[in-house]
Amino acid sequence: MKPEIAPGGLPVGMTSDAAYFPDDVGEKLAGWLVIPDLSGQPDAVFEETAEALLAAPDLSVISVWSPTFLLGIDAALRRIRGEFSWRELWPRLALVSCWADASSAQWIPRLSERLGGIPIEAKGLLATEGITSVPDAITGSPRLASECHWHEFLDENGRFTEISDLQSGRIYEVLITTCGGLFRYGSGDRVRVTGTGTDGLPRLRFVGRAGSVSDLVGEKLSESQALEALLAGESRGFMSADLQGPGYVIWLEDPFQAAAVERVLRQNPYFDQALALQQLGSLQVRQLRDDWSMKLTSALARLRGCRIGDVKLPALLTQFTPGEVASWLD
Repeated sequence: MKPEIAPGGLPVGMTSDAAYFPDDVGEKLAGWLVIPDLSGQPDAVFEETAEALLAAPDLSVISVWSPTFLLGIDAALRRIRGEFSWRELWPRLALVSCWADASSAQWIPRLSERLGGIPIEAKGLLATEGITSVPDAITGSPRLASECHWHEFLDENGRFTEISDLQSGRIYEVLITTCGGLFRYGSGDRVRVTGTGTDGLPRLRFVGRAGSVSDLVGEKLSESQALEALLAGESRGFMSADLQGPGYVIWLEDPFQAAAVERVLRQNPYFDQALALQQLGSLQVRQLRDDWSMKLTSALARLRGCRIGDVKLPALLTQFTPGEVASWLD
């Protein structure tokens, strides 16, 4: 597919992931990539990608963005081949790289089960504007990409914090200064410091975007809080805001875990008070079908004008009514 051309003549998007690299490196990588011949039909992307992978018996590394995209490929492969082992189909497959933090974390156990023991490496925090972290060469834990840009951080009180002053367990917003001309650019990405490696560099885990906050009546519910509650409930799903309620809907594969989710949400004192004062309606719970992730991914890809594989499923939806969300999942 050819990229869209902006009015100024610049291409929008990339036709291949090789474009992330310098031209000479990208040219060499292009010959190693499995590039499916896509028909352009959204419903066929998983089957067409699965067929392309089956035609590459020497596949050794898989790199995708979203774990749900790879789960979609896995489902297509099972429709084509029935029950199978990834190791049997691709004996040389040694590593799968994908998002594994924030809202993607809830999909890693299922993906690991499907892969049957093939290691999963969490991608670092990468953005068009710059690189914040890359996997450590030894442990795979995302470390600060200090060789790429100059990084600074904002703590939860908005104070500038240098690398040497970062505290383990704390959450910070990332600022980057790049050779491309960005100066103290606020990326909007929030990371948790998980420790410091033997190289002296902090280990960072992406926890969500700074602007992902729902505040219908002053409850200040962030996406990271919603994700923490969902993980505590041990049921995959997401939350959506109901502006007319006002209130929230918890969408879960296992609705019996809603009480556990609510207990964690109420640890936010503003959210707890809004429920107690009935400023927010009681939490609604709706059950998700097995194919919900693919349907929600497709809907968000259409709305955002991006590829299915580029969609990171959110833990908190704030811009759509529960009716709109339900229509996507039907």
